[in-house]
Amino acid sequence: MTWKIGMPNLGHTMEEGKVSEWLKSVGEAVAKGEVIAVVESDKASFDVESPAEGFLTHIHVEAGNTVAVGTAIGQVAAQIESSVKTDVNAALTPRKDQRISASPVAKKLAQELGVDLAWLTASSADGMISKSDVQMYAEQHLQKSMAPSTTEANDKLRRAISNAVTHAWQTIPHVALQSHAKVDALCHPDASNLTASIVRACALALVKHPNLNGWLLDGVFKPSQGSNMGISVSVPSGVVNAVIPHAENQSISELSHQIKNLASHAKSNQLTGKDITGAGFTVSNLGRWGVDSFAPIIDAPQVAILGVGRIQNVAVETASGGLAFEKHLGLTLVFDHRANDGVEAAQLIQSIVAFLETPSLMDMTA
Repeated sequence: MTWKIGMPNLGHTMEEGKVSEWLKSVGEAVAKGEVIAVVESDKASFDVESPAEGFLTHIHVEAGNTVAVGTAIGQVAAQIESSVKTDVNAALTPRKDQRISASPVAKKLAQELGVDLAWLTASSADGMISKSDVQMYAEQHLQKSMAPSTTEANDKLRRAISNAVTHAWQTIPHVALQSHAKVDALCHPDASNLTASIVRACALALVKHPNLNGWLLDGVFKPSQGSNMGISVSVPSGVVNAVIPHAENQSISELSHQIKNLASHAKSNQLTGKDITGAGFTVSNLGRWGVDSFAPIIDAPQVAILGVGRIQNVAVETASGGLAFEKHLGLTLVFDHRANDGVEAAQLIQSIVAFLETPSLMDMTA
């Protein structure tokens, strides 16, 4: 019995991935769940586990190569075929005991590049290794270890973001609902605690309104199992959406700790595939940059996103006719009109506001 190992999908907008490295060689035994390869997208790396116990019989995509999501990159089988054993033994035995025939130009290039001619196979009928053979080998093997420059990586992420937001803007009927929450009782000196409070308020509100927590896939809404919250994190090359699973079951202090860790990992490019997949709803906060309010683009195929602005001191009339100042937090809920109508979206933002204005409702014991 055989199992195909496909390029995993590290995010709904991911179209291709790169095989960073293989941790197992063809012919080696593998255990079910054992990490056998590492792949990466524009935003994170991800461990690929063996789907079953057996042997790695094929590597279809060598390390350093990029292929489309779903493409078979390798294969695991319950039993190893004799032909595979033969190929493995042959591959592991360099032709040191044979006279190597190579052109002078090929020998010179191999020496310059540090390529051992014993590992090469001539493409010509006469068996002589040519300059092109050395060049092809170098391209396939030596360049794998050359990491792309920061500029190249940033450009790649920027293109991925550009493609994702363009597709979302062109295909999703965005509707924005604006509101504000009086957060005098919620204001914290630590900004991450404020963000954590907003995340928890959204997570609890989504429990009440699950039809805005999930994904629209092929025209059918699929609800998320739990409030798996996406947090937009700014990095030098753009924005990465990190994920906090089951935020409804976590306290504000726990959420604050996770947000700090995810932000740190995002800025140092240490997010894994699990850190960026599975969000059913996203929170994007631009308040710290002085933005009053804004309507973010939905992270398709999610069906809603919350834009958070800055806290403003607003003068309001008191019951006695005087003036008082309140701290108002600007909120904009953007939803996909294909998946929901305005009433339920309005109820969701109303519920978010209620939790933010009454922090005691967010206590774990409430």
